Amino acid sequence: MKRVIVIGGGAAGMMAAYEAAVCGANVTLLEKNEKLGKKLFITGKGRCNVCNAAPEMETLFQNVCTNRKFLYGAFYSFDNRAVMELFEKAGCPLKIERGDRVFPTSDHSSDVIGAMKRLLGRENVKVRLNVVAKEILQENGRFHAVRLQNGERIEGDACIICTGGVSYPSTGSTGDGYAFAKEMGHDLTERRPALVPLETKETWPQEVMGLSLKNVRLKMTRGKKVLYDGFGEMMFTHFGVTGPLVLSASSFYYGADKKEKKGKNDGKPEESMLWIDLKPALDEEQLDRRLLREFEENKAKQFKNSLGALFPSKLIPVMIRLSGIHPDKKVSEISREERASFGKLIKNLPLTVKGTRDFAEAIITKGGIAVKQVNPSTMESKLVPGIYFAGEVLDLDALTGGFNLQIAWSTGYLAGKNAAEIVTEDLKNIDKGIDQKDSESDDEKGEIRMSYNIAVDGPAGAGKSTIAKLVAKKKGIIYVDTGAMYRAMALYMLRNQVDPVDKETIIKKCAEANVTLGHEDGQQVVFLNGENVNGLIRTEEVGNMASTISVIGEVRSNLVAKQQALAKTTDCIMDGRDIGTCVLPDANLKIYLTASSEVRAKRRYDELVAKGQECDLEQIQKDIEERDYRDMHREISPLKQADDAILVDTSYMTIEEVVDKILSLAN
Repeated sequence: MKRVIVIGGGAAGMMAAYEAAVCGANVTLLEKNEKLGKKLFITGKGRCNVCNAAPEMETLFQNVCTNRKFLYGAFYSFDNRAVMELFEKAGCPLKIERGDRVFPTSDHSSDVIGAMKRLLGRENVKVRLNVVAKEILQENGRFHAVRLQNGERIEGDACIICTGGVSYPSTGSTGDGYAFAKEMGHDLTERRPALVPLETKETWPQEVMGLSLKNVRLKMTRGKKVLYDGFGEMMFTHFGVTGPLVLSASSFYYGADKKEKKGKNDGKPEESMLWIDLKPALDEEQLDRRLLREFEENKAKQFKNSLGALFPSKLIPVMIRLSGIHPDKKVSEISREERASFGKLIKNLPLTVKGTRDFAEAIITKGGIAVKQVNPSTMESKLVPGIYFAGEVLDLDALTGGFNLQIAWSTGYLAGKNAAEIVTEDLKNIDKGIDQKDSESDDEKGEIRMSYNIAVDGPAGAGKSTIAKLVAKKKGIIYVDTGAMYRAMALYMLRNQVDPVDKETIIKKCAEANVTLGHEDGQQVVFLNGENVNGLIRTEEVGNMASTISVIGEVRSNLVAKQQALAKTTDCIMDGRDIGTCVLPDANLKIYLTASSEVRAKRRYDELVAKGQECDLEQIQKDIEERDYRDMHREISPLKQADDAILVDTSYMTIEEVVDKILSLAN
């Protein structure tokens, strides 16, 4: 059994420890504080924005500020749906609020931490509190042990460093992981406070301290460059501004001391500006008409007494002063030029950024361990085998809305999974289909390698992929995502601008595209003509093309042959609609996974409702039944139960019960 040591009991650390234990490792989790999840406890003002329920993966990537491409493997391995499902099953009900933000139903972050603690206990993770890791020890160039501050030495096969950044140092985030990484030769990028309030040169925010503005637009610029542009809520403070909009903008602020190139602006620092649009729903012309109407209705009043319908009372004195219009001036005496200038002020209320608040007030740290020295498919160090990193300690950061915790969960999951799995060089070669050396050895011995295959078929919505992945993990075999191969082929068609209805060209191009599957450190990798395309095949455009080409016989024959070749040399489980009948007719175990159309429709209905979408249960069931008919009556490889397949009806079974049933049959 592999021994895995996790340093840091935050979100990433707890997830890494849990996943490593799920994968069969003996896990020890070291936390310097007196309890787990100390920083997690205060996130989201104590409510904990667990993740973001955005329906499209692209939304997750768009909200990552730094090194988003590095996260392809992590996000696709453990996405927001997987996060939500895990916490729900661990006894922490969730709810989705505005902006797809996900919170525990109780609004208590302690319930999120409690769920993780239950998961750790369920997998027998050894949690040690109030212990400080002092040194990472190596032997023969790879990780060997961790030495604690008290001199104790803990040996292991892998170590996952999840010590966080340097924000909120009172929670224990004091940069320990940076020191470990630097000692092992890793580069560190500059660390700066992020998702942090901003200080302004102007002092008038003190006059309106505590005032929140909702539904405003905030833009940050440096010179002619727009650094950030967002819509939402912000608040004034005694030092400047804060709130969701400001926190997000801070992630794009490089620092007021950044020098201009020589010969430009005399080398003086170029200032960053904030521009607040108080009336974003109105363009300048519409706003001018609104002002004209307000001024006409209040023409007998003084200027200072005419603005109650436009601004919060606290803000009115500031707007009057900045407008340059005398407060006692009669509204009827205000000129067109003055009105136009006032309108521009409303659309572009300026503030000069002096800097950010320090790390004590920053939600996250921007910068950290350079990701170029970390394998994005495994989270393992490229410099020291056996060392893994996850979470905020890496040079990764995102905007508010649950995206930073998604980074923590996903990277923690990937690190834990790969740290726990012992993948020998022979297995790597088999997975890539290039195990020539072992094949020669088997021939010399007169032996033939026999693989173990499980085929899972069934209609849409029966839970095939979810079940197959869990069975693969529990049984220690490879899960083959055959759909990813069709997506890779679709990507090739799109790159070559092939018309989806041009069957002849699709068949021709299919012969040019070499789609293969590999498994690096236990994770499936899809190669298109030698290129790893894992991060490129999950778009809606690719999915639509894949659906179109998958019914073409020549395309299916091409990919089925590759799937069969892989299954001959690899213990695996595949799911689909023709795996047991066409792809793996000689599979050791065949499962036909099904559920009533009513149950499948209800599952889909609940999923859509959880996303906040309006839907019709009867229509969903009708669509499912129509799809079943098409799948069962298509000309090529129709959906049907193989003669020797075992029927498993999941209508009244939990996921765990289904997995246990298949494992029992497999064993």
